[in-house]
Amino acid sequence: MASKGRTPFDVCTVGADATTLMRHGSSVGSSANLALVANRKIAAGERIYMDHALISLTRDKSLSLDAQVSTALNTLSSPSFSKKSSLFWSLSPSSNVSMPDSPRRKGVSIFKKHGLVCADSTLAVFYLSSVIRHSCAPNVVIHDMSVDVVVAHAVREIPEGTELSRARIPLNMCYHRRQHNYVAKYSTHCSCWHCIKCDKNPRYLHKDDEYRESIGSMAAKLEANSAPWSQAEILTGLNLVTVLELGYGDPQYDGFCDVNLLKTTHMRLCKFLLHHKEMQGAFKHLRHVAGYSALLTGATSEQTRRYYK
Repeated sequence: MASKGRTPFDVCTVGADATTLMRHGSSVGSSANLALVANRKIAAGERIYMDHALISLTRDKSLSLDAQVSTALNTLSSPSFSKKSSLFWSLSPSSNVSMPDSPRRKGVSIFKKHGLVCADSTLAVFYLSSVIRHSCAPNVVIHDMSVDVVVAHAVREIPEGTELSRARIPLNMCYHRRQHNYVAKYSTHCSCWHCIKCDKNPRYLHKDDEYRESIGSMAAKLEANSAPWSQAEILTGLNLVTVLELGYGDPQYDGFCDVNLLKTTHMRLCKFLLHHKEMQGAFKHLRHVAGYSALLTGATSEQTRRYYK
């Protein structure tokens, strides 16, 4: 195994060892129990892996997804793509024996379930990012570096033995709306540990719903106005960062926080204050922008503190 921090195998799989995953992970998709788990403590902001696309396509709205996927799948038939092809098809669940799916239907299903929108509206499928299961309180964030490369970072400290998880649906909404969105995309209800906890504990569910809906409501108000903010919108922005930072640091919210929204809101507040020549306030928000940007782009907690300084 390569040195720590250099390979994806700072993480391993449940039900299969890291060597199996390196050799293609052929059981992915056919086993609902397969997931990525930290095999050592991962620091907040630490890069977990860099993932190269197995297959990608540039979305053309004049063509159906089925037609575009069919064309893209032709590239996987080349001998030079044999390893990528093996990994791609392993993401498809086992077929119904009585009604086997055609390769095109399987390919479209994989794209719909695992496709990530990257730069320039490119839709791509990544192997490790597809293995990571969904959670409504994720500990991993994935962002694109180009049209065919994404990186995964820990948004908070992940203890050894903890399953890695990412968001596959928008999270700033109540439990029932999240379940509706998840069913619409995956034809099954979300059963992440967070939703199970919400389902079993009405008081926790109520508190969590209030927290997420307040974030969603404030974010929608600010998103609706791209022009310079009014004083009322500044107050909304300040309230939003307060609520988000509460969620990031308060254990009762299980560490859930939309870090990217937090960074973006601090940036817009900074721009507003710079425009009004309130340099001290602008600098305070700029420090937060630097800190959360560091977290999202792979700086560890120690490095993030240096950004603040």
